Amino acid sequence: MGLLDTAVNKSLGKLGLSSILERNVDGKPRGPDFSEGFICTEYINGKAQSEGNGFGFTLLGSFMPHVPFTFGGTQEIKKDYYAGNSEPVVQVLGPRESNITIRGHFKTKRFRDQDMLAAAQEYQEQCDSVRLRGNLLFLQMGEWHRWGYLEEVKFELNRLHDISYELTFSIVGFNPPTNCKIITEQDDDIIRANKDVIASAQAELALMNNIPDTMPRTLEEFLNDQISLVAEAVNLVTDFIDGIVSDVESVTRAANRALGLIKNAQTVISKTGRRIGAISLDVVTLGAGFSNAADQTTATFNNTKHFKQIATSFASFQTMLADLRKKYAALVQTVPLKRHLVSEGDTLQRLAIKYYNDADMWKKIYDHNKLQTADLSAIKVLEIPRI
Repeated sequence: MGLLDTAVNKSLGKLGLSSILERNVDGKPRGPDFSEGFICTEYINGKAQSEGNGFGFTLLGSFMPHVPFTFGGTQEIKKDYYAGNSEPVVQVLGPRESNITIRGHFKTKRFRDQDMLAAAQEYQEQCDSVRLRGNLLFLQMGEWHRWGYLEEVKFELNRLHDISYELTFSIVGFNPPTNCKIITEQDDDIIRANKDVIASAQAELALMNNIPDTMPRTLEEFLNDQISLVAEAVNLVTDFIDGIVSDVESVTRAANRALGLIKNAQTVISKTGRRIGAISLDVVTLGAGFSNAADQTTATFNNTKHFKQIATSFASFQTMLADLRKKYAALVQTVPLKRHLVSEGDTLQRLAIKYYNDADMWKKIYDHNKLQTADLSAIKVLEIPRI
């Protein structure tokens, strides 16, 4: 067990807990269906994470949830009534799994070994860390299994060696969600890149909005309008990315939408920059608010300097957005072109011809799916990677 790999694991061996772990809290032997315990495996981007590396948990022995726990679901039905018809129009929208809650105790006070006394607290911390990470989970207890997320945890600290737990899982269903990718700060740095754009945009907008008093009122109003257009376009990008990073279910659609917003922002900045640049060349207009020659010279200098600042800020925006666009374009490439349901007669070469028009591309499908053989008879679904 990953959680007890250190001194706690040694204590299990010392105390001969293999027999204890196979018993219920009342000391009676467990049935063979539950001998492996309640297993919670974390998945990141479709890959199971090792419990030995600190992911997931397995509840065994006296730590197992009280059984039976309740599970089930509903069939979502929508009924609409129309005037003149006493019978409703019924739509069957599909099944929905109910959330499940498991309860139990991390209790180790009967053990004298100090390492074993610490096991209750270690298990509590491990369960809470699963909630904090928010990864997709595969839940299994005997023949029962579901996919879901750890939505809520409650712990009652009676003693450090006696902790009651209540874990509530939001159930997705019998199969994992499709076309799903978990985005983290370590994954393509998208979160960090978006935060950098937000921080830099705020700084650049502050500089652009600091229009000098010497600027003619008509030009000031014009600049405010143009800067607002740019700010709105950039905010659309950063706000959208903030939203999909916190709740991403369809990466292809979301990433392509983000790319469209970034491209639009770049276009707005380019057009606005050209408009402002054209006015900045009119030196007479920049100093038109003053009749005195000396004041006109000062105003022209200050206003020209501010126009240059705007040009610099726009160039900075373009650089940041180009970097963000590059990261999202790379993200789109990580999403499979399609998931192919394997049928009788399928071969890797035929699939390569179907999706790439090139039989020699079969190796790309083979490598992407980490196949051990070209025989597809035991394969149900294949991901078709992008070129």
